[in-house]
Amino acid sequence: LGQDSLPSRQLELFTRVGSVAGLTDEQIAEIEELLETRSDFQRNRKFRSADDIRSRLQHEFEVRVDDRSKEWHVVTAEYTQSEASASIDDKTCSYIEDLVKKRALAKLAKNYEEADAIRDELADNYAIEIDDRIKEWTIVGPRVESYVSEETSLEADEVDDELEVEEAEIDKAVNEFAADDDEEEEDLSSLTVPLLKDRLREAGLPVTGRKAELIERLTSR
Repeated sequence: LGQDSLPSRQLELFTRVGSVAGLTDEQIAEIEELLETRSDFQRNRKFRSADDIRSRLQHEFEVRVDDRSKEWHVVTAEYTQSEASASIDDKTCSYIEDLVKKRALAKLAKNYEEADAIRDELADNYAIEIDDRIKEWTIVGPRVESYVSEETSLEADEVDDELEVEEAEIDKAVNEFAADDDEEEEDLSSLTVPLLKDRLREAGLPVTGRKAELIERLTSR
């Protein structure tokens, strides 16, 4: 059978996770349409066309696709509260978001001690878990009305000032991160199929398929 003669199957939809980083509704709709087209290409083993869409998503929208979990997210330093998070009042939510941003700044500055201290404070005082991969934070404890005192409110104002000063550093680091990700894909393309399979075995991933499939499997981890 030819590529276009494969039996039809229902396409698996991708789920958006994390912040959309200022994307418009029209851009989000375009991304989801591209993902559906890419899935159709993969189903029909048109992997080069699927890779072209993946590259377009990366370069035009800073979108990364995880084929295993069927999720997509935008590369950004902005974190968002997950849909699974427990409810919280607006004042406390704003303070938590400022702390999460302050931690992101500390990580970008390679101040990991400060970043870890903020992470521990969020976990111990607010029962918060942070997912750095998809840029989401979640309150995993029971519903609370307010954690924020007057003293904490003053601290939040100081955090806001720091965030305004460091905003340019976030944009710079995000651009560097995206560039590194593109370089990684180019490096994989230069490897032979046996070397790619060795890397997949080390990661505990399947080693079957063409070279384009192997590279996609590695970059989708």
